[in-house]
Amino acid sequence: MSSAEVTVFVEERGRGADTNARVLDYLERVRSLGSVEIVTGTSSRTKDGLTDYLMIRDDGVRRYGAVAYVKPANGGLTLRLTKEDVADVDPVRIKLRDVRPGHQYVVNCPLRDAETVRFAVDLTIRALRKVRGADDEA
Repeated sequence: MSSAEVTVFVEERGRGADTNARVLDYLERVRSLGSVEIVTGTSSRTKDGLTDYLMIRDDGVRRYGAVAYVKPANGGLTLRLTKEDVADVDPVRIKLRDVRPGHQYVVNCPLRDAETVRFAVDLTIRALRKVRGADDEA
């Protein structure tokens, strides 16, 4: 999706100017990392046939799905990170999901303020490195 398409998507599904601004800031920061794509999926539950969230994906060879899901309606962000992947981060800005063992999408990082947006970009970089295999090289 182009930046303009992303903006329209967020503004149509967002519920407030402040949250929309944080979501758009996060998405532009992630886009500026390069080698990512921002896409939406399809849904039979919405009038326009699109999901209510955006996916951040590595734009290389796709061995995995999205590294993050962003929900404009509430500024929610779910990342393809496990509890072990974030053992060294300050737990104040994240919430661990109660999911089945082995689930890869365990970390939520609500985009509550500008500092959390920056933190969320760092977590997204961590998730991108993970799907790109950088953890295997370390």
